[in-house]
Amino acid sequence: MDYKILQMLPGTGWFATYHGEDALLDPLVCLALIEDPRGQFIVPMISVEDQIVRADQSPKYAGLLHESEI
Repeated sequence: MDYKILQMLPGTGWFATYHGEDALLDPLVCLALIEDPRGQFIVPMISVEDQIVRADQSPKYAGLLHESEI
C-alpha cells in the first residue's frame, strides 16, 4: 500500500523487536507520521541495506523496545 510521510521524529533509544528464533533488535532511524488511504499512523522506520523501510511491515515484527528496558 502506498503512503506519504508527513513528518519524521528521531528514533534515538528505540528498537524494533521481532518474533522467532532469530529475534533481534533493530535500532530505529525514526518514527514517521504517515498517511495512506486508511488514515494517519505513526510507524517505526529502520535501515535495511542502505534503505529506510517500515519495521512494522515485517511479518515477524513484534513491537518497540526502549533502551531503558534492555
